[in-house]
Amino acid sequence: MSPSPRTGTLVLYESLRATFVAIGLYGGLAAVGGFLVTLGGAGAVLGWVLAVFFGACVVLGLVGFVKRDSLTLTERGFKMTMASQQVEYRWEDVRGFYTFDRSTLGIRRTVIGVDFVPGKGGPLVNRATRWADRLTAVPGTSSRLASRDSGSLQWTYGMEPDDLVNVLERWRRAHTAGGADF
Repeated sequence: MSPSPRTGTLVLYESLRATFVAIGLYGGLAAVGGFLVTLGGAGAVLGWVLAVFFGACVVLGLVGFVKRDSLTLTERGFKMTMASQQVEYRWEDVRGFYTFDRSTLGIRRTVIGVDFVPGKGGPLVNRATRWADRLTAVPGTSSRLASRDSGSLQWTYGMEPDDLVNVLERWRRAHTAGGADF
């Protein structure tokens, strides 16, 4: 993957696939609301509520096209840019990156975990929600199961989770004391 972790900057963006699906779904529900408005009566009130709410959701989804979430890797560290905020960490603040399985409503997905040096996780980690303290092994696999996203990246930025962990680890090792193993 270019550029090398030794120099330069690498910017990864959130996949737009989920944004496309959300805009289509919200647009369809707003259209259903518009249809209910044309029926009149009590359905018209519900129709207006649906049309306005899901119409606003479509507008918010369109903002995702203009201002996509990104992950920027530099020699100093990594920066996550989300809709209205940026969070930046130095490589020295991170012990390592891992994948773990997270289950929400019975749906399992692989998440990128960040193991921070104690006290350095900022908004992603605090003592009460530190994911690494609550990991449990999944029998018969090398995966771990965590109950929350605390201490994890929100997206995989268009990459497979294991591939993103490898990229993050290469950059971290290249820019921390004693970690240059290239």
